[in-house]
Amino acid sequence: MIALGIVCALGLHGAAPDPGPPPPDADVAATTTAATTSPDAGAAPEAAADEPTVPLDEALSVHAGATCLERERLVTQIRAWLDVERIDARLVVEVVGDLHEPRKLAFTLRRGETVIAVRRFDPAPKRCDDVHAVVGLAIALAIDATLLESVSGDPTTKPKPDPVPVEPATDDETPLPRKPDPPPARPRPPWQLRSAIIGVFSLGAPPGVGGGARFALVGRYRKALDLSLGVLATSSGRQRIGDASALQSAAAARFDLCGGWAFGRVRPRGCAGVIAGAALAAGQGFERDRAIRLPWVAVPLGAHLEIRLVDRIALEFGVEGVPTVVRPRFDAVTDAEQPVARRYSRFAFMAGAGLTFLLWEPRRPPAAVGTARRRSARSPSGM
Repeated sequence: MIALGIVCALGLHGAAPDPGPPPPDADVAATTTAATTSPDAGAAPEAAADEPTVPLDEALSVHAGATCLERERLVTQIRAWLDVERIDARLVVEVVGDLHEPRKLAFTLRRGETVIAVRRFDPAPKRCDDVHAVVGLAIALAIDATLLESVSGDPTTKPKPDPVPVEPATDDETPLPRKPDPPPARPRPPWQLRSAIIGVFSLGAPPGVGGGARFALVGRYRKALDLSLGVLATSSGRQRIGDASALQSAAAARFDLCGGWAFGRVRPRGCAGVIAGAALAAGQGFERDRAIRLPWVAVPLGAHLEIRLVDRIALEFGVEGVPTVVRPRFDAVTDAEQPVARRYSRFAFMAGAGLTFLLWEPRRPPAAVGTARRRSARSPSGM
């Protein structure tokens, strides 16, 4: 199509001056007869030379909208294809870009009030240079076709209706069909079995500043309730008692009940539990060294925070106050015959940090079939 337009344009400009289109009020049949029977072949161009002309850029109107159209660049492209500076004053080219779509535009070519050509581009080329080149060539071919009709004396084709303005869709128009909803995810089993390995910092139980570790198995119900059963071991090291010393430590079983909801990857919980075990003291350097074991019962109350790293592993942090219910006390006598007592605090403090691991969960039930239905778009009649 482009090659044919270029050949026609070159043949037209090399053969004779542009005679221009016939006046709107002239009889098409009379014009055709005159062009056929005239003995002078140069009569048509000479008559066309009397038609008024305007510069090419004055005949072009550009409303860019959301597109990248530029009037000057478009005029340069049309001029390059037509190789003329002026055209028939009755020709008007209007280029309109969509207000919202950058790749949607159209142009209309008129002679007076008569629509000669309409061309839409949806979509137009992506690159701005290509848009100007393609639209400029299309306009040049449309203008060149009108010049060819004027020279050959062909009657004007039946006018086409005015183009429908390119407008973006509104909310009142029929929406596009929606994609089908994704199938529902399979429900997660209510129970999980997890393990926890926690490092412990202690203050007051055993006496002084100490540390240890806790291992537990955790049964979790619906990510809201945790039942934990494990063991705790702590030590505050050797403490001087006169010229001797005693190694303070504790070993106990621990039961905890925690509750809290997850917010994304973070799950805060409030916890309460029971610690029941033995407080140990091993003397060294006394006249008679002994290892003493006493009962220890406490009630830890605190707040814990779980941060999920991956599906099966999470970080665990916690702080607790530990009121002592059964309070161990160790008595000793120094070389100077002075009695010394070491006892657990009435209200101790513990903090912990570690990891929890998912060990087991029941298999998930299969997703229900047929629950996802495609929603149909509204029909125009139902609007």
